Amino acid sequence: MNKLMQWAVVGMVAAGCGGGSSGSVMNPSAYTSVTISPSSANAYEFSATTTKVNVFPADQNGHSMATTGGTAVWHILPSGIATIDGSGNITVTSATPTALTITVDFTLQGITETSPSIQVQTDLAPVVEQVTTAGTSFTPVTVHIKAGGTVNWSGLMPNHNVHFSSATPFAGAALNGAPGSSNSASGSFAAAGSFAYQCDTHGPAMSGTVVVH
Repeated sequence: MNKLMQWAVVGMVAAGCGGGSSGSVMNPSAYTSVTISPSSANAYEFSATTTKVNVFPADQNGHSMATTGGTAVWHILPSGIATIDGSGNITVTSATPTALTITVDFTLQGITETSPSIQVQTDLAPVVEQVTTAGTSFTPVTVHIKAGGTVNWSGLMPNHNVHFSSATPFAGAALNGAPGSSNSASGSFAAAGSFAYQCDTHGPAMSGTVVVH
């Protein structure tokens, strides 16, 4: 074989070895790390507003991966202050304001990784809560607020009102007068206690409670 033919054969072999980028194969994503966010947040006892923690698994290249098929085991320190459900929603169960340290053990592709920690500050019940009417019910049925806080009811017109049964805090008065007279009502609660109320039109079937801390 002459030199010209030898060089031709070498060139053909080199071309067939996949030296060009078009012949390369990407490595499949392998789960290697997990983070959670937000890096810090506030969560309030009994609040109707949900504080949510999100899980972000990543592959060997730092690219985000889907959480589908993964399982999360949450760790909250100190314990007994809050819980986290399967969707990452934080529920605060203690009335003591506390700084929480939260991590997650997240398992994906048969591999378990532990996230860096985040800080969540809990606090007492909020100073303002909202209650709406849905059909013949108050939502939420029970609200928790701080002493000195306010509850706002909306969607009352034309069939509902807010009538407290006890002498306190409103001397048994309906906050918005007769049923249908107003679309909204507000009440401030100075002292701690549990205060039941109902709609005069629908009676006990449409009732609620304000718990003041």
